[in-house]
Amino acid sequence: MMKKYGKSLLLAVFCLIAVRYGFGQQRNLQFAWLTDIHIERGSKHIDDLKASVDDINSNKDVQFTIISGDISDFGYDMDLRIAKQVLDRLKKPYYIVPGNHDTKWSESGATGFQDVFDHRNIAFDYGGISFIGFQTGPIVRRGDGYITPDDFKWVEKEVEKAKKHNHIIIPFTHYPLNNSMSNWYKLSDYFKENKVPVVLVGHGHRNRKMDFDGLPGVMARTNPGRKSKDKNSPVGYTMVKVTSDSIYFIEVNPEINKRTLWHQLSIRPANYTDVKHMPDLSINKRFTNVKTVWQHQIPAGISAAASYDKGKIMVGDRAGLMHCFDLVSGKELWKFKTGKSIFSAPAIYDDKMVFGSADGFIYCLNTQSGKVLWKFAADKWVLGNPVIEDGKVLIGGSDGKFRAIDLQTGKQLWSFDGMKGWIETKPVVYDSKVYFGCWDNNFYALDVKTGALIWKWALNEIRSVSAFYAPAACWPVASNGKVFIAGPDQILTALDAATGKVLWRTKEQPRINEALGISADGSKVYVKAQKGNMLFAYSTKTTEPSIVWQTPVENGADDNQSAILEMDGHAYFTFRSGVAVSAESATGTINWEFKLGDVMLNPATPVDNGRVILSDVDGNLVLLYCSTMH
Repeated sequence: MMKKYGKSLLLAVFCLIAVRYGFGQQRNLQFAWLTDIHIERGSKHIDDLKASVDDINSNKDVQFTIISGDISDFGYDMDLRIAKQVLDRLKKPYYIVPGNHDTKWSESGATGFQDVFDHRNIAFDYGGISFIGFQTGPIVRRGDGYITPDDFKWVEKEVEKAKKHNHIIIPFTHYPLNNSMSNWYKLSDYFKENKVPVVLVGHGHRNRKMDFDGLPGVMARTNPGRKSKDKNSPVGYTMVKVTSDSIYFIEVNPEINKRTLWHQLSIRPANYTDVKHMPDLSINKRFTNVKTVWQHQIPAGISAAASYDKGKIMVGDRAGLMHCFDLVSGKELWKFKTGKSIFSAPAIYDDKMVFGSADGFIYCLNTQSGKVLWKFAADKWVLGNPVIEDGKVLIGGSDGKFRAIDLQTGKQLWSFDGMKGWIETKPVVYDSKVYFGCWDNNFYALDVKTGALIWKWALNEIRSVSAFYAPAACWPVASNGKVFIAGPDQILTALDAATGKVLWRTKEQPRINEALGISADGSKVYVKAQKGNMLFAYSTKTTEPSIVWQTPVENGADDNQSAILEMDGHAYFTFRSGVAVSAESATGTINWEFKLGDVMLNPATPVDNGRVILSDVDGNLVLLYCSTMH
């Protein structure tokens, strides 16, 4: 009798546990999973997506579809809208999040995805499961994927909702939760705490069983088919089936009517080893000569360099706020709200500060009060960084135009039109010309007085490449009759400032990062190695590449495009790992290193007397003071 009672008690306890963790109910759930569809006007990828959509619609057992990023190939608003038109043909609901091709290469500053799909993160419940989809792509600036503070708070809120309903939690996002993300551990630690059984990801374009520090992950194949000499890969997507205790992953190839079960996992909530990860800031103990004076955390995150003028620090954030802080105390003096994210570092002259916003306006504010002096309406988003030269504001936008605007009145003086890409760079003015790159694969030289085209140059003159190789993110520099640029081809190029002719290009080694800087005397160009842990200074005077100095650093591979700034004989390099390095301009000797966190730094803002402003994409803003040279 006691044995029977004991068995009944154990069964009752098991049932309670099963209900508590959402796997006691009978479940027969089936959904489709698309990822990395890479829509581009005129491409075969559109037909490939239509084939998968038609096949999904033919299966009456499919309850919904998830899409885990890289909706467009190059972030264009029109391509996102084309994708939506095709996806809207799905008969059942679909739930979509962006990928890095929608957020990094983005004419809208990653705001267009939300305009088209009405969200960037999305959560929904089905069959006792809470599906939580969220953005992890780098925003405008090249670098690792990461989860922003705002998005992480949103994930936390959705997980807490799911727990109140005793739901199983299945997150989906674009980036794998590994070292392809700078702060992956925030998500993996949190999901393990909450017994998440699996995370669904894209980005890698192939079916893959993954392990995120003990947390099971599944990567799904890209949707488009591909034909090559060696192998034909048919159009495909993933069908996911969920039962009471398991989840199954099946590749579906609609054009050849093939289905292949390739993976199976338990859907039951898991118990993980409790391991917590934190940023390693031990480097800060090595360099005791640099100290934090004050620090702020701006919740929306920062994706632009700060600017300094007359005791004030001005910096924009991704919520569209321009902030002004007192340099000495760190107190916020004023803030001004634009309509969308700011990726533009303010240009300042005579108490006037000018910057662009993804809301499509160029603003001029009074630096003392934050009051609007004028604003200019562009035809699209404005991500470009302005310069002020002889009373003119020079700035590019996403409308294929580069403009000169009168600083006093806000009236347009001239416009160079017809470019087929967007502009995010900060132009350089040199020898009566203004130079800048554009995501149409061209680098331009215009007459600074009239806006007339003097010349343009493209890497296609040397070899055939796509616009992904455009020298559009680097801030060009100029000296000694040369303009210097670096692009995703990882080569430093010196162009004749007068003609655009290539004077020299570095060889394939070292691979050069897109971040550039120039010494105050114009004799050296500063660059970082894309791989190889090295800082370089090249001479601007020579007729072929000539290294003045090179200095080893310990920051790993780096693709952070943040410009290199110099002041008082010190050059400031910032890295995707959250590390800033100060080096002597003349010799490359390291003065100090400082780690702010684990996410990408924006360009440093040197102030004076050993003071420098750092900021990162998480929204940390800090004033550092270096008392002596290390």
